[in-house]
Amino acid sequence: ESEEVKAEALKQTAHINSKRGEWEAALDNYKASLEILNRIGNLREEGNIYNSIGYNYFETGDMAKAEQHYNRALEIAQRCDDAQLTADIYSNLGILSCVKGQIDEAITHYERSIPGYEESNDIHGLAQVYHNLGMAYTDKEVWELAGECYQKSMELCIEIGELDLLSIIYTNRARLALYLHDPSVARIYSDKAFAIFRKTGNKLGMAEVLKLYGVIHSHMRQWDSAERSFRRGIRICEKYSNKLTKAEIHYELGSMNIRRHEKDGALCHL
Repeated sequence: ESEEVKAEALKQTAHINSKRGEWEAALDNYKASLEILNRIGNLREEGNIYNSIGYNYFETGDMAKAEQHYNRALEIAQRCDDAQLTADIYSNLGILSCVKGQIDEAITHYERSIPGYEESNDIHGLAQVYHNLGMAYTDKEVWELAGECYQKSMELCIEIGELDLLSIIYTNRARLALYLHDPSVARIYSDKAFAIFRKTGNKLGMAEVLKLYGVIHSHMRQWDSAERSFRRGIRICEKYSNKLTKAEIHYELGSMNIRRHEKDGALCHL
């Protein structure tokens, strides 16, 4: 068995560990693969491994080590003129910067990933990064650019039939419409997202949209419809143990009851 085959087997095992959340095992296998690659001088694959190790550290909350390994991977990718890997790393650095609250830096990283995705014709990567840019511009309240990025991402997803990402973009586009106090547009995108989530059986996605429906009805002072949507969302969250979205829906219910001057109803949710 060749050294290249051993290194690849270790990498694939590490990928499986990572998908299962077996972070320590993943790290051990990535490092063992990296040791072989370093010994045989396969620099390009070393870059891929450093990127994967960076992701591993990111998922376990060690942002400093994640950034360190991403930067090492970037150095190798650029030295090897690997457009795809360079784009992936810039995208990962953008996500890392967003988590750290460094939105301007995140936008710079995302924008730097675009040429690599275009050169490698990675339409899914492009769609993902434009979506991430949309979220970053939303955080900065640069609404027009956020909308433009979401639109570009939607078009790319439709081009390749990427429904999972498209449903998330529709959901975030609906949120953007609510920020702009346009419940009618929010309803259009919420309906699009809900249709995909229902088609794909994504119950937690449905709960997220039901929360949006509740907010939309609340904006329009359709209190009973809002409460029904919120309650449906809560039931789904309870069934699938989604505490975060459930808490967010209770917050929206409480906020709605404050607007309705129902103090007691508000207190039981907030």
